[in-house]
Amino acid sequence: MMPTSSSLPVADAEPITSWASRNPSLSTQPSRVRSSNNTDASRKTGSHKNKNTKANLEIIQGEINAYLTEQTDFIDELANKYAVDAHLIKKKLVHSSNYKSTRAPHTKRDYSPQNDGGRAPGDRLKLREIQKLVDEDQSLRYLSKERKGELIKTLEDHRALHTTGACAGNHAACLDTSKNIEMITHEIKNMYLRTGVRTIAFFTRSHVNDNIVPVVSASDDPALKFFPEVQARYNGTSAKADTLPSMRADCTRLILDGLSEEMLNNKKIVMNYANFETVIVEAHHVRLVGWPQPIPFGSPSNLSTMDDVRALRAALEEGDCKWELLNAEQRRTHSRSLRMLRRKEPQLGRRGRYGGTRERLGSTRRRGRSSELNRAPPPI
Repeated sequence: MMPTSSSLPVADAEPITSWASRNPSLSTQPSRVRSSNNTDASRKTGSHKNKNTKANLEIIQGEINAYLTEQTDFIDELANKYAVDAHLIKKKLVHSSNYKSTRAPHTKRDYSPQNDGGRAPGDRLKLREIQKLVDEDQSLRYLSKERKGELIKTLEDHRALHTTGACAGNHAACLDTSKNIEMITHEIKNMYLRTGVRTIAFFTRSHVNDNIVPVVSASDDPALKFFPEVQARYNGTSAKADTLPSMRADCTRLILDGLSEEMLNNKKIVMNYANFETVIVEAHHVRLVGWPQPIPFGSPSNLSTMDDVRALRAALEEGDCKWELLNAEQRRTHSRSLRMLRRKEPQLGRRGRYGGTRERLGSTRRRGRSSELNRAPPPI
């Protein structure tokens, strides 16, 4: 469960501070001036404006669809007329509006941080208006190379302040953080879909007075299970590629370790799949639950597909397939089931002296057969 801001500890004696106030040496972004239009008249005007906007948007969308239809017909007509691909014409048509790139600073934009920063939010000039003022300003018409360099440097400092400057308050810091966390999470999930690389990102606060909620973002759910692989690489060991024999060996080891070490504390015990109900369940009062379906129960060495072996190994590692002890009622139920099976199938083997099977009493005995049945099966 992700912690909330109310559950995080807050210092009582120390006053609430922000990142900018605790680091006065850092450049601080200027606070935004917010216009206060909270009168009844302004609220009614805003409500009426929103209703008109919603109604107009439907009309505008209809006209846009009609325009796009005409544009498609025009592109197809040009393509048929000049025998070229319609995609090429469309690319050239929308290239100027779709193409975006980071441009170097320009002197016409240097007017913005110097002459437009002090305006109220509703009185800010648009880019075309700023460029028009720059063109009309005689002092900026013929600039020397040194003066251009100074203006560009001013613009770069202004951009750097908004990029790396400390947020003026905790509210601004929370908004900035949540927006970037959302963007980073979106990017790592897309990268996982493109490349298969799993990523884990930790976001935490650096001071007790910060209102930021710690977040752990991952490219997908199984990403958190890759810590052992990363640790192995830092320890100097390389992760081995999964092969069918190696995964079979992993499944065999996990099953046997769970039985001999975790349940019975007896490392000499061996697994017997052929007589599992008698040699393992009846003898030791344990059973293996959560075997993945539709994989047939048996020795992992008999599994022939990578998907089946990988699914079994995942179930054993995650604890979905595990050993559990039988209680008294389960023991009685299992014993009754075995007795009924032995009545229906007299050839069903019973436990021998060493955990193996022996033939039913009274049956014809072959020479050398007794020692073979009483001998425990080899380890898998």
